[in-house]
Amino acid sequence: MKAGLFEKSSFWTKIFIVLIVVLVGFLLTMTIYGVSSFVLYPKEMSTGEVPVNIFLIRLLQILQSFFVFIIPALLLAFWFSVNPNNYLYFEQKNNPVIPLLIIAASITIIPVVNYLAYLNEQIALPEALKGVENWMRKLEEDNEKIMEKILKMDSIRILWFNILLIGILAGVGEELFFRGIIQKVIKEGTHNIHLAIWLTAFIFSAIHMQFYGFFPRLLLGAYFGYLLWWTKSIWMPVLAHFANNTIAVMGTYMEQHQIADAELENIGSNGEIISLITSFILSLILISFIYIKRVRQEPSQ
Repeated sequence: MKAGLFEKSSFWTKIFIVLIVVLVGFLLTMTIYGVSSFVLYPKEMSTGEVPVNIFLIRLLQILQSFFVFIIPALLLAFWFSVNPNNYLYFEQKNNPVIPLLIIAASITIIPVVNYLAYLNEQIALPEALKGVENWMRKLEEDNEKIMEKILKMDSIRILWFNILLIGILAGVGEELFFRGIIQKVIKEGTHNIHLAIWLTAFIFSAIHMQFYGFFPRLLLGAYFGYLLWWTKSIWMPVLAHFANNTIAVMGTYMEQHQIADAELENIGSNGEIISLITSFILSLILISFIYIKRVRQEPSQ
C-alpha cells in the first residue's frame, strides 16, 4: 500500500477511515487484554469476576497507547500524505528556548488548572438529569480508584515506570493522534484552525470520560493545539503533555513519601486570589514568549 493513498479523499471519508482504524485498534487492545486476563485469572474469567489488578490496568494502558493512538496515528499519516513525517510535523526545528518556556509554563499554570478543576467539580446538573449526574460521579469515583492504584508508588522504580507510562507513552500517543491527526483532519475540513484546535480539545477531553475534569483538560488540550500551530513541531505539544503528566506523577510521589507537605493537585484549588493571579500572569507571559519565539511569523496549518 503506497503513501498518500487517501490524500485526496474528502473530509468525511477521512473521518470514517479514522474511526475504522481506531475501532480496529480498540478491538485488538481488548482482545489482547481479554486473553491476558484469561491466562492470568482463568477461574475468575469463567465467573465474570476478574479482580482489579494493577498489572492488568497498566497492561491496558500500554495497549491503548500503542494500538489506539500511536500505531493508528502513524498509519493514518502514511495514508493521508505522501510525506508522513511532514504531515505529523516530525521534522520542524524550533528556537531552543521554546522547550524551556514550555516546561516553565507547565509549572506556573498549575494553580489555575487546579482551581478550574475545583470549579468543574462543583457543577450540579438539574434535578431532571440527576440520574446522569449520579452516573458521571460514579464513573469519576471508579476512575479515581484506578488512578490511586496506578499512582501508589512504593519505590523509585515504580515512579520511573509511571513516568514512562503516564508521561512518555500517554504524551506521545495522545499528541500524535489528537493534535497530529484529528486536529489536522478537522482543519482540512473546516479551514478554520481555531475551530480545529478547540473541537479537537473537546474530543480529547470527552474521550477521557471524566466529566469532573473536563474543563481543565479542555483548556490544556487547546494549549497543546496552539503549540502545534505556532511551532509546527509535534514535539512541542508532546513536551507540554509530558511535563504536565510527569509533574503530577512526581508531585504524588513526593507527597506519598513526605518529601512535600501538600498535594500538588491542591495548589490553587482553594481559590487564593494572589496565587491565582500570579499563576495566570506568569503563564500568560511565558505562553506569549512561546508565541513570539515561534519559527514562523505567519503560521498556517
